[in-house]
Amino acid sequence: VEHVAIDALSPSSWYAVLAGGGLYASGDSGATWTARNTGLPQRDLAAVLVDNASSSRLLVGSSGGGVLLSTDTGTSWSSSSSGFAGASVQALAFAPSSADTLWAATAAGVARSTDAGATWTFGRTGLARWGVQALAASETSAAVAWVGTDGGGVFTTADGGASWTAANTGLTDLDVQALAADADNPLTLFAGTGTGGVFRSLDGGANWTAVNTGLGNLDVRGVAVDPTDSARVFAATRSGLFRSTDGGATWAGANTGLNDPVLNCVVFDPSGIAYVGTVNDSVYRSTNGGNSWQRRNTGMNAD
Repeated sequence: VEHVAIDALSPSSWYAVLAGGGLYASGDSGATWTARNTGLPQRDLAAVLVDNASSSRLLVGSSGGGVLLSTDTGTSWSSSSSGFAGASVQALAFAPSSADTLWAATAAGVARSTDAGATWTFGRTGLARWGVQALAASETSAAVAWVGTDGGGVFTTADGGASWTAANTGLTDLDVQALAADADNPLTLFAGTGTGGVFRSLDGGANWTAVNTGLGNLDVRGVAVDPTDSARVFAATRSGLFRSTDGGATWAGANTGLNDPVLNCVVFDPSGIAYVGTVNDSVYRSTNGGNSWQRRNTGMNAD
């Protein structure tokens, strides 16, 4: 499972994308899953997003096929990649401050849409040769975002993606695999890296500090901040889930019930329920802040 998305308007509706397996959907909080691949041009997907304003509208990021759009909860699909068709899309995010502003991170640069994905503007000015593999949108400005790259560190834009500037002071591992912004503290960011663990910035990426006390694995594939408690931060690693209850200052394993410890992603829904995706095509949910996890997989590729 490369990525998991929860419908904010209908929290019992979940979506998961599998590398090579396409899109799966659940309408019963993960109790059962069905494939939603009819008409999907390809099944090698890395990201899925539910439109915050319409539960029937889904977007997925594909490998080599750009962004694909469904307006009927995945029953049928069409291309939504005007301006960057053929790109490999690694991450998708809506801007919290603008319902129609959408960002797409690709191996070749960053695309931005101001009409919910109907049209896009693509750019990479300032990104040099680096591929983009993670992104975080500003909570307060639709023109501001941060991206993580595969060797160039973190870059930020303040002009809607027209230009990008490196923001790496203190960041000693420039392979940034995951980014997360704190909804309650818009200048607080977390970066998950390939070999350096987690870094935190308290000033919008101007400066970074490693925060790895207790983190048992420094290959961090996902990082997420609980929207109901900004002190609670989760890091998805190749040896399980690590939890911080003090804003990243310290970490401890939180893997009770998590039988597939090699993780690809971690997300929270708006109510603070957490979800992780594993390399074994499994989705797990925690309703108690990570104290325990339940596997939710019936009908998915793994079964």
